[in-house]
Amino acid sequence: MDAVSYSHADKQKQRIEKIIAQPDSTSGLVSLPSTIASGETITIPAGRTVVHPNLQVDGTLTVDGTLFIPSGGTYSATEVDATVVKQNGNVVANDSAVIHNTGAETKAGVLTLTDGLILQGQNVSPFSGFKNYIINGGFDVWQRGTLGFDVTNGLSGTYCDMYRYANVTGQGTLSLSKSTISYSGQTYTSLKATVSSPLALSGVAYGHYFSIEDKNAKNLVNKEFTISFLMEVNYAGNYSFSIRKINDDGGTTTSFLKLIQCVAGVNKVTITVPADASYISSNSTTGRGLNISIGTYVSTDTSTTEGWQSGNLASISSAYKWITQSGAYINIAQVQLEEGSVATPFEKRPYGLELSLCQRYYEVLGVGYGVAKDASSMVLHFSASPKRIQPTGILLTSALYGESPINITAIGSTASTLAALMNQQAHHNGGYMCLVTGFNSMTANTNASINANLIALLAEL
Repeated sequence: MDAVSYSHADKQKQRIEKIIAQPDSTSGLVSLPSTIASGETITIPAGRTVVHPNLQVDGTLTVDGTLFIPSGGTYSATEVDATVVKQNGNVVANDSAVIHNTGAETKAGVLTLTDGLILQGQNVSPFSGFKNYIINGGFDVWQRGTLGFDVTNGLSGTYCDMYRYANVTGQGTLSLSKSTISYSGQTYTSLKATVSSPLALSGVAYGHYFSIEDKNAKNLVNKEFTISFLMEVNYAGNYSFSIRKINDDGGTTTSFLKLIQCVAGVNKVTITVPADASYISSNSTTGRGLNISIGTYVSTDTSTTEGWQSGNLASISSAYKWITQSGAYINIAQVQLEEGSVATPFEKRPYGLELSLCQRYYEVLGVGYGVAKDASSMVLHFSASPKRIQPTGILLTSALYGESPINITAIGSTASTLAALMNQQAHHNGGYMCLVTGFNSMTANTNASINANLIALLAEL
């Protein structure tokens, strides 16, 4: 080899060694060995990309830049601390993901996987556990139906499962309806309260009001928690938000108040509630543990300040008086309350599971079977979900339809009454029987039945 050729080859060798040790800043490419040995740590710097057809990581690979495995390539890793890893053009890890084939590690902070998560080749279900303390926060369950409902003076109760409708005193009307909210390209089922006719400022209006049973709320005692929801309004302003803690004898001990600053349109609301050491629950009751109100207006029991304070306080006096505006509305969706200071994505539970949670408090019964006591009444037996307390039976219509004997004689009624509702066993095992009167010409001491969806059990908070 002549001197010129040797000098050129030596320079090329030096350049290759330099690129391996310190990649050219203009190339953006980094080379890696085919195997990163156990105990060895290699970093792909930020702004750099490694294209590797076959990579085995037995040590530690830190990816501050991008690792790309081309189509047909292989990739096996014991530990990768990755900003972006792509395989066959698809992102398989990002946002500081830690990938393991063996062992275990705890990663601090919040991990977001924008393209989903696969564990051992299986897609993770969108359904998760029970981080959300709010039952029916997605407004999926409507056992009473979805027809609109007008709330006037003195009325209170439930429209959508678990949400008590506006308890209005004084003049005016609030109209409740099932609706939707569109946000970030998605449409969500919602509950909407609209002022049909303005209310008096001397009155009371609980715009959206719901409770958490004490058996569940006790887990939040002296803990920081966060509530998040979508809130659509057509009048900009500061709206009241309150959480009232209930002690074991039913009295309110402390209240947390906050002003929600809303623009006209859809608002993503996140409120972090600090831990309150003043609330001590000595018992786990089946009563209300937390009362939560969104957009409440009351003429009394108000405060001028935000935060935790003593007393039964439902609103802030400086809040926007939306109840005085005809056509004003508050529309809410995706309500979630969870432990900690971070509002995570809404927890989607299967519909059947959400329905069963609601049925602890209210349930429409199916077909009932029993015996005709006499010509005008029948004793019926029902199986139902376990209830929070001894439920109250209610008729959903005054004109029941029954049969006595079953499948032989149809018996109508124009003025039925539910004379009694008794537990066949203790209320927690779901066995019930009731006496229904008001029938005509039933055959005494024969089997009898009643159609589905005519009787409900009420055990709401």
